[in-house]
Amino acid sequence: MQYTGAGFSSDFSARFRSVMVLLRRQKAPAGYFPSDAYVITDCVDAVERRLFSVIGHGDASASELSRKLREDDPRIAFAAGLIAVVVIAGLVVLAGGPLR
Repeated sequence: MQYTGAGFSSDFSARFRSVMVLLRRQKAPAGYFPSDAYVITDCVDAVERRLFSVIGHGDASASELSRKLREDDPRIAFAAGLIAVVVIAGLVVLAGGPLR
């Protein structure tokens, strides 16, 4: 027998079904050995979706910045790296120092 996260949270989801939005994706089995069949149920999580949106936006911004910093002029790339290291070190100092 296999337990899934849905099995452990079924009581909670049954109680709050009226306020939870449940997404269900499935692919029905076909043939004698249906290795590619699945059933996926997820609750919509607005915080998680926003988090992934922000991460995706940051990734796109970093990709665009790296495209702008061409390797033709290594001084600009070195200066950007040095500024990043100084900013990170400053944030560590402001947060209370290195890990203790």
